[in-house]
Amino acid sequence: MARRINRQLRRYITSEFSTVDSTASPHRQLYQAARQCCYDEEQQLWRAGVDGPTGTEYSVLLNRGGGLSIAFQNEYQGLPEPATHHLTLDLRTGRRLSLADLGADPPAQLRQRLGAAVSRRLRDELAHVAARYGDPTVIGHVAELYRAPQLERHARPGPGHRYGRE
Repeated sequence: MARRINRQLRRYITSEFSTVDSTASPHRQLYQAARQCCYDEEQQLWRAGVDGPTGTEYSVLLNRGGGLSIAFQNEYQGLPEPATHHLTLDLRTGRRLSLADLGADPPAQLRQRLGAAVSRRLRDELAHVAARYGDPTVIGHVAELYRAPQLERHARPGPGHRYGRE
């Protein structure tokens, strides 16, 4: 079982790199990933990462009921990547679980529910921006950052709202 879980973790780590030979030994795969990331062929020396991740922080979100869920955040040249990646494994089989495996809903319904939840969260965040700043330009900018201009109309300040910080 540990071998299967380690294989899933290794796949996650090496997925960033194109030169990793998936048929090589685990040690060799990790070496290939490190070399692509951090070895200068011309100067023949190791350096702090240039093309790939230089570190990974992780936290265990769940470790019970036969499931292990881990959140990863990569660092590139010492700077954290804004995205967090997740890996959820079935500890009985070592198989990587998808969101559909974890939910009771069929995939289409799950996508619809998640989309609605994300839309609600974005709408609430834009309403917060509208309440705090009130400036339609700021609201439009935030909506554009979220790539959600359709939510902008939900965040407009009410009548009598004063523009600017309060």
